[in-house]
Amino acid sequence: MHNGKIPLISFMVCYAAEFSTLTEDFENGVPLEHLLTCIQGVRVGVSRDGFKTVCWEQSKPQPETGSRSSTPLLPPQLFQFSKEAVELLKHTPRCRLAFSKFIPSYHHHFGRQCRVADYGFLKLIELFDAISHVMQVLGMTENKLLTLTHRTQIKRFSQDLLKVLKSQASRQMTLQEFPSAYLRCFNKPWKVTDYGVCDLQDLLTEVPETMAMINWNGDDTLIFIPKREQSREELIRMRKFSREVVDLLSSQPRYRILFSKFIPTYHHHFGRQCRVGDYGFNKLLELFEAMEDVIQVEEQGDERVVILTTEEQLALIARHTSEMLQRNRLHLINLDTFNEMYTRCYMYPIYMKDYHTKNMQELMARFPHVVEIVSDGSKHHLHLVENMHLSQLTQQILVVLLESDDGRLAIKDVSVAYHSVWGQELIPIEYGHSRLVTLMKMLHYVLMVQNEWLDECYIELTPAHQFARQARNVLIADNRLSMTFQELVAKYHKLHGVQLQPANFGHSALTSLIDTVPRVLSVVNKGAKRAVTLNPSCLVPGVQTDTGKTHSLRRLSDQRISFMKVEATGPSYEYSDRKSSTYADAAVTLPAVKTRPASGTSLNFNKEENLTPPEKPENDVVGRKLNTPDISKAPRQMVNRNRGRCQLAANFSVKECN
Repeated sequence: MHNGKIPLISFMVCYAAEFSTLTEDFENGVPLEHLLTCIQGVRVGVSRDGFKTVCWEQSKPQPETGSRSSTPLLPPQLFQFSKEAVELLKHTPRCRLAFSKFIPSYHHHFGRQCRVADYGFLKLIELFDAISHVMQVLGMTENKLLTLTHRTQIKRFSQDLLKVLKSQASRQMTLQEFPSAYLRCFNKPWKVTDYGVCDLQDLLTEVPETMAMINWNGDDTLIFIPKREQSREELIRMRKFSREVVDLLSSQPRYRILFSKFIPTYHHHFGRQCRVGDYGFNKLLELFEAMEDVIQVEEQGDERVVILTTEEQLALIARHTSEMLQRNRLHLINLDTFNEMYTRCYMYPIYMKDYHTKNMQELMARFPHVVEIVSDGSKHHLHLVENMHLSQLTQQILVVLLESDDGRLAIKDVSVAYHSVWGQELIPIEYGHSRLVTLMKMLHYVLMVQNEWLDECYIELTPAHQFARQARNVLIADNRLSMTFQELVAKYHKLHGVQLQPANFGHSALTSLIDTVPRVLSVVNKGAKRAVTLNPSCLVPGVQTDTGKTHSLRRLSDQRISFMKVEATGPSYEYSDRKSSTYADAAVTLPAVKTRPASGTSLNFNKEENLTPPEKPENDVVGRKLNTPDISKAPRQMVNRNRGRCQLAANFSVKECN
């Protein structure tokens, strides 16, 4: 009929003759010309007589003005204008603007004139023809209207729908919930005609499946964000890529970069292409959205900006601060000049408003385990304390792993276990790290991180410290702090059911094996009287109660042994010249404390001022200092023993209660 072509002005009459009369609604309707171009395979063209006609898409020799042509490559200036035109019409009621009002509206919205000649054209209509895949001109003569093409509207709706879905906690909603969710997300009522169609289902059917999925079921139709299952290799590559992004953005001002410049900058920085498909995604934006713990993509005007999360930015600042202080001979930097020095070292200053802080002192307070602020009376300085606090954390995490069943913990359980043992939160950013995994990797002297890039990531003790955990259990099971080598070997076999073979832990002798774990065990005496002693700093603080029969308990946490932290002159431990019949040759004690009436054994951390260690007898183990050194400093040397770094160690005494 009509030989595949019909005048636009006659379409309503012909349609009424074949089907039914179309309802006209000038307020809530959609222009017929635009609605016809929404139909796949149909276009509206201009005949030789100058009249608009409705025809099949295949009969058009030049690229169509509808929605399904491929996007042409535009010069940068013209591409920028097309984005500005879309931005302008998005804020126009019903997404339509009179042709004659475009120039003044452009000036009012962007604050500058629109000069057609700047884009290489003489007339405004010619400029719109050059971006016909984005803009559609409706009508003829002086009554022309401007609107967005159907393809542009679908792209716009898909992005808005994705924002609405992401605002939902479950990232899904029913069809009936969509209008209210749209109102909450954009703070304006939902009008389907703003997107150039008359029914929401017409939009949903054309949303790409990569952005949203629809399960059609009448009023219970469900809209949700699809979840593509990544392979194990893709997940590992994506998480490694996230660290590359951090490295890339660490050299950018304010740790951000334009979305459009990311790919070329990545290529220039790493010398290789960024292939999104290698990570299991089709679009770069989807890849970034999957790394929301590392980066965020924000829209600033008509541009997208890729920004590191606040945690990642703070971690970079902490790392840079530590590097600057380490290069300083005194590990001190004047707080007033710090930002200036930071700018000289890393090209860009620190912007306080990005972190909601008023001054540098408030910002540095977020890293209490990296730097501290000290004063000489007139000026404030930053002082590096990272190594000392990492040594403390090493001892604390070691105790947590020693208390675990097999010397390992899933990374997701570390914080809970740490809090249950030490009664305080473990916050990685306070140590200058954005992730707990990277913080645990700093404690490689006592533990190993396994499956770093997978959800099954866990930490476990090194082989030598696994032995220390087993030997510790032997001592605790026997209710002793020390025993001879012969006793240890015999009781180890009895408790664990296997012979104690140092070779299984990478050592040729038991003495050398024990020497590698000074935080847990120490060797005292010589020859046949050699004994292994448990370092009290690897014990867990408990609640002071009556103990009862402690000899029947295997774990220190099960024994009702009491601990009280003290302020001592140093972290070393003194051996008494008083021998105990209960504990083998190297029983450990400090100045006497008051005896509790309850029976049993107690460990007390005494808070006494100016404790004086007993005199050291000659040729005897008693009176010898047992230090818990900072094993990050190698090798262990017997010099200046009062400068121990492990603050967890404290003076203690062991006694029998009558």
